[in-house]
Amino acid sequence: MKLEKIFRSMRSLKSANGNAKLCLACGKTATREALFNVGEELALIESYCDTMYDKD
Repeated sequence: MKLEKIFRSMRSLKSANGNAKLCLACGKTATREALFNVGEELALIESYCDTMYDKD
């Protein structure tokens, strides 16, 4: 069963304990998180850098 991923919002990423997350698209240090609804109650967070987020 494949779940549909629905975009909810974007927020700034704050690195906890110095553990940097990497951008899903390019592998650089992530600065933003995208929140998605998956299924009924689950949220999936994907991380992106400013370079990827600011693309038109």
